[in-house]
Amino acid sequence: PILKELIQNADDAQATRIVFGHHSGLGSSTTHPLLSGPALWVFNNGKFKKSDATAIEYFGINTKAGDDTAIGKFGLGMKSVFHLCESFFYVAYDGTEIHKRILNPWYSDLEEEGLHNSWENVQDSDWSMLEELGKKQAGSEVCSWFLMWVPLRKKTHKLNDFGQEMGAIVERFPGDP
Repeated sequence: PILKELIQNADDAQATRIVFGHHSGLGSSTTHPLLSGPALWVFNNGKFKKSDATAIEYFGINTKAGDDTAIGKFGLGMKSVFHLCESFFYVAYDGTEIHKRILNPWYSDLEEEGLHNSWENVQDSDWSMLEELGKKQAGSEVCSWFLMWVPLRKKTHKLNDFGQEMGAIVERFPGDP
């Protein structure tokens, strides 16, 4: 069902190409805990608009709600990946500028309430590595594109910023052997 949702999102974006991949992680090239371990990624060459960035961040809000022909008009497709991860990254190119974001549902403006506020600290070099993966998939084609990096849930992701164990969104750890 997760792959189906991501394919539907690519279709709604009028993508002509979608690629799924597995990555063992960026290892010692990164200091970010979600980028160092195994991940799935998905790329599509569909249209990406600034309004899509807002739609990804909020459940049930999207730019397709008024479009009766859109498959993903309820805005829940991207969120299906939370069955595999605690948080995910995306990098997208709209034809003019790069958009990059980590979608971290554990973040809170109140530091003492935030369980994984440290995940918000993504180094420029980490964003560059993800952007390069997107550019590599886009190839010489000058187009809009979208890349999602889904860090597979690991038991270590259950530790909050203070080293205390907390619950996971889903009690399944596809990133651990």
